[in-house]
Amino acid sequence: MRNFFLLIRTFNSQLRLILYAQAIIGLGMGIFTVLLNVYLKTLGLNEGTIGRILALQSLSAAGASFPMGKIADRFSRKATYILGIILLTSGFLIATFPLTPLFLWPAAMISGFGNGALMVSILPFLQENSRRKQRRYLFNINFSITVLMGIVAGFFSGGLPLIFQKCGLSDNLHSPIILRATLLTGIIILLTSLWPAFKLSSDKQNPKDPSLLEKSSENEPAPWRMILKFMFTYSLIGFGAGLIVPYFNLYFQKWTGATIPQIGSVFAIGQLGTALGAFFTTWSSKVLGLTKSVVFSEFSSLPFMITMALTHNFWLCAIAFFFRGAFMNMAVPIRQRILMERIAPKFRARASASESASFYIAWAMSMMVSGDLIQNYGYDSCLYITSALYFISGLLYWHFFQDDKT
Repeated sequence: MRNFFLLIRTFNSQLRLILYAQAIIGLGMGIFTVLLNVYLKTLGLNEGTIGRILALQSLSAAGASFPMGKIADRFSRKATYILGIILLTSGFLIATFPLTPLFLWPAAMISGFGNGALMVSILPFLQENSRRKQRRYLFNINFSITVLMGIVAGFFSGGLPLIFQKCGLSDNLHSPIILRATLLTGIIILLTSLWPAFKLSSDKQNPKDPSLLEKSSENEPAPWRMILKFMFTYSLIGFGAGLIVPYFNLYFQKWTGATIPQIGSVFAIGQLGTALGAFFTTWSSKVLGLTKSVVFSEFSSLPFMITMALTHNFWLCAIAFFFRGAFMNMAVPIRQRILMERIAPKFRARASASESASFYIAWAMSMMVSGDLIQNYGYDSCLYITSALYFISGLLYWHFFQDDKT
């Protein structure tokens, strides 16, 4: 642990700035993650319509990933990152103050474009502004910071409506006015992330790193066979996640009867589980190896997802939600590290874009039907299907990458 904190002190100014920006974005987006669905529900939308709006957001993120990845590879990670913040904030602003429900569709597209730009720029920036020894912890730290800010966002999402109610905005805690004021707070927070983002450098800050000095021909083909393996296994995760993850707030509201403050607290605690899981990734990758760590974490989440399908008890579901997040998300920074270290620098943003796109396309496809599936068959059916897809993805990941030496 002492070596861990000593290593953090070696981070250059560029890494510190991007991590500050990531923390702020994590807080702002976390508020929307907790409350956007609940807000849309108060506007009179059903689960099926909400699912299709969120599916459009995911498809937009996937579609934007490819051109944004090309821009990031050819020009600047910084410019792509800033563009992502602006688009994400703009989309959320339109969704918070829709003149008519029809405005929710372009809002979903714009915020999706922004999310796509952020996804394809952050990993290459971290890779290229760090040294190899730092990366063992860097991807974990980036992921953990975002998650930890999600914990704060969970408490914000549960506490701010109470504050706004006491201020007299509305007597009804679940009113659109109070939820809109809370979402507007998230937008203001997101905008502040532009301050550290504009201070980033457009150039690679670690030119002596061997990974940046790789010689490659301009005509060298992209390693698409390897990228396709990453894409396929991640698409299975995306399809399963799209069936249930966007509805966890509604799941707790309807399945267990939780209130908005309880939902905010559950999401905060769930994010805490995810953060704690991320801190164990360095240990697990040393003991098990990178590929085994990914498979172990995904498999370990399955019993808790099944528990959430079997009981309506709020406390049991909350505990299962905590451990599900802890185990499932342990794999994320390890996946990112494997992808970045196995792909040549000139293809990194496009590889990141391809993997992210595969996830979000699959997520969007499943969300096209998940709302209707929940309405007709319940949340438990989606949890069972998701568990099966995660299990298949873990098996295939082991088959494809068990010889991983990174």
